[in-house]
Amino acid sequence: MIAAIRAAAAGQIYVTPRLSQGAPEGQRISADPLPGLTGREREIFGLVVRGLSTASIACHLDISPRTVETHRAHLSRKLGAHSPADLVRFAARRGLLAS
Repeated sequence: MIAAIRAAAAGQIYVTPRLSQGAPEGQRISADPLPGLTGREREIFGLVVRGLSTASIACHLDISPRTVETHRAHLSRKLGAHSPADLVRFAARRGLLAS
């Protein structure tokens, strides 16, 4: 229980040893959701964290605002962050913010 609380306090996901043993042979369960992001999702994540709006990101990347919204929806689902502020907190917890 203490390990789960510490993981949650650090912004990580806790997976019980029993559950992680159920993973298929050779497949590890990662507590870090960042490796599950596509390159474009990482790019948009960085721009959102820097404070750019959907329209600004679309213009910067030369893609449609709807495409940006789709990537942001994927980020929300994958990272459990439902607002730009949640994404900034997520980045801050992992030391991803530039000074």
